Amino acid sequence: MKGTYTKELLDQLRLFARLSGVEAKDVFGANGVLYFIVEAQDIGRAIGRQGAAVKRLQQALRRTIKIIAFDEDAARFVRNLIQPIAASCAREGDVITVRSGDRASKGLLIGRNAKNLNTLRSVVQRYFPVDIQIV
Repeated sequence: MKGTYTKELLDQLRLFARLSGVEAKDVFGANGVLYFIVEAQDIGRAIGRQGAAVKRLQQALRRTIKIIAFDEDAARFVRNLIQPIAASCAREGDVITVRSGDRASKGLLIGRNAKNLNTLRSVVQRYFPVDIQIV
């Protein structure tokens, strides 16, 4: 895990742990969204019943948040990142290939000026030395 934590991010990490009851593995902000990475077995508690913990956090932080389950397998981690977009992910050497079913999904994955793709690459490269390819 690479990155530096500001006082603001550390405060948000503590608030997340207090409101959700789950210790986050990592926190970072990108494209106006605050991402919390948690262990896969803690994802249900982190989200809360019917998303109650997420709603409380969004109100407290006044930001959109996304909670992502961490996985040791890079392809499964990418699939967790891109949900709810339906796509399959496969690792081929140092490249993870994301195959989307239709043009709309592919457009959502890439984003305007490749903003979503660049965010996806930077998040994955915090944990795994791989590149992302959208097909």
